[in-house]
Amino acid sequence: MHVSSGRRTTHHSLRSEPAAPSARRAPIGSERRRGRLLSPFKARGQAHRQRIGRRSLAARAVVGGVAFGILAPFGAGVAAADAGANPVTCEADAAAFTPAGPSFVVDGGQYNIGYDARWDVFDQAADPSHSSDYSGSRPSDARHSSGHHGVDIFGPEGAPLVAPVDSVVIDFGSGGKGGNWVWLQSAETGEAYYYAHLERHADGLAIGATLPAGTRIGDLGDTGNAAGTAPHLHFEIHPGGRGAASTNPFDQLMAWRNAEGFREAVGALEADTFESICRIGEAWYDGHPAFEAEDGSRRFFLSARDLAEIGAALGLPESAVQRIADASGVLGYANGARNPDADTISIVDLRAAGEAFVGGSGFDAAVASAQVERDAIETRSAVRVLAGALDNGTIERDGEVLTSLNADDIRRVAPELEIPSDIADALIARIDDLGWANGIRNPAPGTVTKYDLEAVTEGLRDGLSLDAIVAAAVEARDASLVADNVDPDRLGGVPIS
Repeated sequence: MHVSSGRRTTHHSLRSEPAAPSARRAPIGSERRRGRLLSPFKARGQAHRQRIGRRSLAARAVVGGVAFGILAPFGAGVAAADAGANPVTCEADAAAFTPAGPSFVVDGGQYNIGYDARWDVFDQAADPSHSSDYSGSRPSDARHSSGHHGVDIFGPEGAPLVAPVDSVVIDFGSGGKGGNWVWLQSAETGEAYYYAHLERHADGLAIGATLPAGTRIGDLGDTGNAAGTAPHLHFEIHPGGRGAASTNPFDQLMAWRNAEGFREAVGALEADTFESICRIGEAWYDGHPAFEAEDGSRRFFLSARDLAEIGAALGLPESAVQRIADASGVLGYANGARNPDADTISIVDLRAAGEAFVGGSGFDAAVASAQVERDAIETRSAVRVLAGALDNGTIERDGEVLTSLNADDIRRVAPELEIPSDIADALIARIDDLGWANGIRNPAPGTVTKYDLEAVTEGLRDGLSLDAIVAAAVEARDASLVADNVDPDRLGGVPIS
């Protein structure tokens, strides 16, 4: 037995019980608005402002260059009670959540690469031989007698043409075979990209301008020697820069297309997750029957199974709901408190996660924010539990009641005291320094006493991080050693000469 049964103070008795849902505090940095829960909604290309009654509850956060409204309340029913209020929705624009990265050179979704004007069907999927019309020479082709040193990308006239990567405009103009043309140079690799046959250049295009990937440089057309043909972009890549030899750009174009597709998939999943968080919260406040439990109560703390059932009832994307469920063990701390049951997420947690989601530009940011809350809460609890166990004399080693703990003691009793292993490991990694938290050297090095743990608890309660407490303990240690005429950098007890 590591924790004696005769005088045992259980882990639960040392932890404060979770508050009732109505008493749970709002996330750090946010505020309650008369007890109403804020919910993010409607990602558009412009800021949205709603007025609830006579006061505006719109806050603004920018995600990927798009302004979002974080509007009150969760639940269209409450909003409808205020005369003149617009309905609260949970729409999200996937583009706002799409991470930055390479873009295909023709924006708009419909195009075809090669020697076929059928831009409405990408032929390579059906015919693998349809790959590229890049060639060294074409004696029989009057327009390309010296070769076709790029590929033609057919698409709808006027389709936006964009920079594939972060680039610099090195030249642009009109005339000759290319009609309206543009030269870009990759800001990272220095390779050059040539665009020809543009219908027009983008307004404001300037030599020397730096363009982020995806920036529009003009529109697809049929100028120059492409006049009278199907609208297309002639595109070249010159790895050594302008004036150097070209290379077949087909594989690179495919890589950009695939990268853009991946980024768009990420954005779509992010938007689905955002909408799912919002819609679950909205449905709860609207009294949706999906939240009814078998005993007739309404489910407030949701398990992974609850989320799956509710998501199905609301018609939410399964992948997004599963993503929320997989992170519920961490997101259950999003509101700054521990839930009664592990691996559950409350409606209030969802509200807090939604706000962090928008403010931090994505689901990973929401999880990271909740992780900070979780680590702080569990560290406070673990330190309090260990201090209480020492105070009550309930931790033993070889039949002896302990008054201090070393690393092995903490590792041994952590499972029985229900201290998460990662929190125990964090304390163990800092035990040498935490032994000075009370400002006094312990008789045994590498140990912590009840008084050290109480000092750590006080620091955590005051909002200090564990690392900040360690820094203060090290400062106290060094001051004590110097006072004893001992060099802090030589803890073997070497006097200062």
